[in-house]
Amino acid sequence: MAAYDERLDRMETQQGVTLARIEREQARARRMQEVQGHLLQLLLGEQPVWRTPWEDSPLPPPPADDDDAFMNDIDLDNLGDE
Repeated sequence: MAAYDERLDRMETQQGVTLARIEREQARARRMQEVQGHLLQLLLGEQPVWRTPWEDSPLPPPPADDDDAFMNDIDLDNLGDE
C-alpha cells in the first residue's frame, strides 16, 4: 500500500510540474503576442501602451521609487556626530 501511495504522490508531483510548465509556456506565448502587437503598432507609427510585468502577477506591484522618502530616513544633521 505504501508503494502505491508513493507512486500516486510521484504522479501528482509530475502532473504538477507539467501543469506549471504549461502555464509558464502559455504566459510566455501571451507575452510574445503582446510584444509582437506592440512592434506592429510601432511599425504603423502608433504609440503602444506598454504594461508592466507585475500586472499579470497575483502579487502586489513593487513600491514606487520615492527618492525623497529614502532621504527622509537619513538624519543629515547627526551624520558625522558619532
